[in-house]
Amino acid sequence: MPIIYHLTSRDDWAAAQAAGQLCPESLDTEGFIHCSKDAEQMLRVAQRLYPGRWDLLALAVDTDQLAAPVITEPSRSGELYPHIYGPLPVSAVTAGQRLESDTAGGFKLVGEGAGGRDSPEKTSLPGTDGHTGLSPGQVWRKWGMISLAMVSM
Repeated sequence: MPIIYHLTSRDDWAAAQAAGQLCPESLDTEGFIHCSKDAEQMLRVAQRLYPGRWDLLALAVDTDQLAAPVITEPSRSGELYPHIYGPLPVSAVTAGQRLESDTAGGFKLVGEGAGGRDSPEKTSLPGTDGHTGLSPGQVWRKWGMISLAMVSM
């Protein structure tokens, strides 16, 4: 189960849950959904592109659950990023966690993420187990879908 990461807003995730899939603007404008290969890369992207944002969620995506191809391509800087060439089904999202911005524009994964209160299983967002030096945080997982009910706005 290879995992990649996608950053989205809480509002966009709520809309995706209602629609059954996430189709961010980049899918129309660039033909793919931007992702990161690991949690460290995802946090660097958040710091570079979204300083000061308070509404971000990090989604862990199981690439085995995607119908669309995932192609790893270089950015302008040469760093490699995975891109999903089609919609992201909600069912492919295995975990999610809130990002918190600090005053310096940095981010960390925090709290109980995007999970629901009645979930039977608590898991860490993959790639945040302490070996990366990131804050471990916890997320609630239920049947591969994330409820935003417990995310404080």
